[in-house]
Amino acid sequence: MGQLRTEFGELRSEVKAEIGELRAEVKAEIGELKTEIADSRSESKTNTLSSKVEFKSDMARIHEAIATQTRWLLVLGIGLVTIYPILNRVVTRLIP
Repeated sequence: MGQLRTEFGELRSEVKAEIGELRAEVKAEIGELKTEIADSRSESKTNTLSSKVEFKSDMARIHEAIATQTRWLLVLGIGLVTIYPILNRVVTRLIP
């Protein structure tokens, strides 16, 4: 009976030691995962910021193109409104 208790005590000690080693390994793996997650978050934020900057730049270019087209349309409209009466008089004089 004494020998059995000794063997159980040894087994218990071995199991505790192995559990301690496993805990240390798990903590190390968790630390590595936390580092990887932090790196991924940082990379994601960087990508998001660069995408936002690129989007704003694209939107500014589109806005400038639309503004330019609008100016040309306004100039064309003003030109037509100004020239139409003159052309109308000339045509009516040439073709009675």
